[in-house]
Parts: sequence; C-alpha cells; structure tokens
Amino acid sequence: MGYALIAHICDIHFGARIGRVFPEDVIRWWQMMVEDWRLLKLPVEVALICGDMTMSGDDQQLDYAKGAIEALGVDVCLLPGECDIQHGKQKWIERFGAPDRFFRYGGLNIVAIDMLNLDAERKWTMSSEQFHQLSKFIDEHQSEPLIVMLQPLLRRHEGMFRPPWDSDVAEALLERLKHANVLCVLCSGMHTNSEHLVDSIPVIGTGALCGFYPTGVLPERCILTRPGYRLIIVEDGAVRTFFREVTSQVQVTIVSVGGSHTLGPRPLVNVLDVFGDCAIYVQAYARETEIVSVEMGLGGSPWIPMRKVWDGLWSEWEGALSAHEVGWGQQLLIARARTSNGYEAFDAIPFWMRSLPSQRATSIHEVSVFELLSCPR
Repeated sequence: MGYALIAHICDIHFGARIGRVFPEDVIRWWQMMVEDWRLLKLPVEVALICGDMTMSGDDQQLDYAKGAIEALGVDVCLLPGECDIQHGKQKWIERFGAPDRFFRYGGLNIVAIDMLNLDAERKWTMSSEQFHQLSKFIDEHQSEPLIVMLQPLLRRHEGMFRPPWDSDVAEALLERLKHANVLCVLCSGMHTNSEHLVDSIPVIGTGALCGFYPTGVLPERCILTRPGYRLIIVEDGAVRTFFREVTSQVQVTIVSVGGSHTLGPRPLVNVLDVFGDCAIYVQAYARETEIVSVEMGLGGSPWIPMRKVWDGLWSEWEGALSAHEVGWGQQLLIARARTSNGYEAFDAIPFWMRSLPSQRATSIHEVSVFELLSCPR
C-alpha cells in the first residue's frame, strides 16, 4: 500500500460541564483541531472517532456532534462510548448509522468493533455474529494491512484483562487477530495516552480532546489535561503515531524511557523506576516553523544533544541515559526543543534511580501529575 494520514480522536465530550471545563471550551478545542489539520503539510484523509463524543448523549449534544463531524470533509469511522448512549443506543444509530464498520481505504483495511453490548456485570463484550463477521473479513483479506478500532483499552495485567473487558472475549478476539496482518489496535485511552504490546500486537491508547481527566475527587472531580488527538501515518505497511496537543504551538514529548511509556497528556505522567542504562525516545513538533534541535538533561545538568532518527510531519529523536552518571534517588529527566525562529518547548518526567538489580531497564513506579514551574536552564 502507499501513504495515508489518519486522525484518531477520542473522548471529545461535547456538552461537558465539569470542573473548569465548559461546553464552549470543548467546541474551541475541536475548532483548534480542525485548524491544526489545515496547517499540516499533508492532508488528513480519514478520521477515526472513538466515543465518548458527548457528555450525556442527549439530543442536543448528539445533533451538535453530527454537524461538527459532517463538516470535517474527510472519510469518518465512528464508535459510540457509554456517555453517548445514556438515552439509548438507538438515538446514536439514527444519526450515525450502525457502529460496526468494515471498510477499505486504498490498500488499508479498517475495522471498527462496537463492544457496547454490555452484560449484566457491565463488561464490554462481542456477540457471536460480530466474531463471525470479523473472522470472515480476516479470511478474505488475510495478508492485507489492518487497523482495528475498539472503544475500551485492551490491556492485560497479571494474566487478566482489565475491566471493563470480559477476559474470555478479549482472548477470543486476540486469537482471531493472530491470523491477520494487524498494524495496530487503536483504543480510547480512557483520557490517557498509552502504547504497549498485547501478544505482539501494538495497542495504542489516545488521550482526550476534551481537556480533562476524570478523578471523581471533589470539588472538581477532574484535573485539566492538554487537549489533543493522535496523528497516524501509515506508509508501506508501517505505522508512526504522534499525540498532537492542539493548544501548543511548539511541542516536545518524552514518549518512553527504557521502553516504558510515560503516559500523558500532560500533566499526567508515569513516574518510572530506572535500574540501568536506557534509551530515551522523544517526539517534537512546531506549527508553521521547524524544530532545529532537541536536547535532554537532568535537573541542573548540562544539556545533551539528542539524535534525530525520523523527520516528517513531526520529528523523532533518541538519546541515552547512563546509569553511572545519575545519582540514586529521585531525579528529573527534561527534554527541550528549539525552533528555527527561537521558540522553545519543554517536557519533564520524574523518575527514581534504583540500585536494585532488575531484568528490565525501567518499570512504572506510579501514575502522577507533574508540570515544570519554571523554565530549566
């Protein structure tokens, strides 16, 4: 196959009114995303939209979502979320059609599977007919590249799949996907970013466009996050992805350290335990200008230039953390991007440098919230 640029958009929540997020905020971020597409060097061709599109699924919110999506002017594939069907799934279907989709775009196959067939225990599941349709599609297009879109994040932990998954359904789904040429499984990240493997299949969770992460903790019941969406480049059977923050003119993100993903959207972070030398992977983007350098450093240490390993709509950079140069205890890893017109952007990840032996270079210590309070120099 050739080239395709896809936008994966999750948790839009039109009509949201929670904490310091109001309906007009979500509309503004949606409009910023559309404007962001206009400024890209290449056009977005397909939008994969994963619920929740609305906050409560009432007629007004669903109608607004329908109008906004139709105005995108690109091919669209949609899945509902639980918030979208609080007044019944039929309201959603009347506006957007049947959720399960099997379609081809150029030489790329895209399958969207609606798993909102909730059982009595509120677990997400698939019907026998859905399994039959998926198996039939895979048999007919076995060697062709495939992207699968699901709503709930597919993640195995200690041998079991995390709720709201039914573990038997998850295992049955993976068994069928083993016979396909799956490039990746795209999921709503439940308002967070993630990248991991499940049975050697890349699973990518995308953070929320709505700009908040629900906590349930009073008084606001949420924390504010950077609103964004994911750009996906599919070229010659390979996939690259980048979470684009719509409010950031210049953006740099520490994506992984020693193979451990750092979460996001910021200020959400995975605080890491680091046990030895490890690779640092960073992505950077600048709107209407160019990234000329990316550097890494520890709090108070000199900046170390990183090596550019890919350049396209965004750029990707690599560096190395040497354990013998880092003191034990809590540390701070910082990345700095600079543009051709003198602008800068920063990202930072707290981590613990451990003296304990481990088979892995890094592991996730805890999920936390972190922001720099001043520009590091």
